[in-house]
Amino acid sequence: MYEKIWILLGAVVVLLFIPQMKVYAAKSSRIETVDYTTIYQGKTYHKQAYVYLPENYNKNQNYNILYLTHGYSMGAITTWFVLEYDLKYFSEFVPMAGDSWTVENDGGGIAPKVTAQKLAKAITKQEYKENDFSIYASVGSDDGTRFSMSPQIKSMWKLAIFNQDNLQYWLDKGGNHDMASVIKQLIHAEKQLFKER
Repeated sequence: MYEKIWILLGAVVVLLFIPQMKVYAAKSSRIETVDYTTIYQGKTYHKQAYVYLPENYNKNQNYNILYLTHGYSMGAITTWFVLEYDLKYFSEFVPMAGDSWTVENDGGGIAPKVTAQKLAKAITKQEYKENDFSIYASVGSDDGTRFSMSPQIKSMWKLAIFNQDNLQYWLDKGGNHDMASVIKQLIHAEKQLFKER
């Protein structure tokens, strides 16, 4: 049923931090949830994502679709896990101010090459190609998490599955680990997600 609909994962986190952003649905449209599982440090977690069903939704009709997962700080860490384990459900990823901890905590800074290789292996093992997903990673230039995120991204770019198109990395000039930078990073990501392709 949810093959051709909008899925917004992580919106709850953002809505808690940005009060001016709210989820609205037209009177005849609706927002539902879909259950899925993800794995973090060997433990399986059961999660939910918001699903927007447009006005007059018909499950037999094809719709434009956006699969979006994003997260800030610790949420970015789980976004990398979703890329690694749940790529069949999502195609667009927006990790902000957080590296992958798939190898170890702060793995993007401590073991960037091994972290990048593990992410690449997980993608290719699932038989996905470089045009099957997009990552719009970002961090504030004055945010301490940059020192874990930047080495990981640079290591990822050295591998065949990643390139400057499917793995974009943006630094919010002067941005810290704060709400002002979160908003700028989200605005930047939205421009990438919704530009005409």
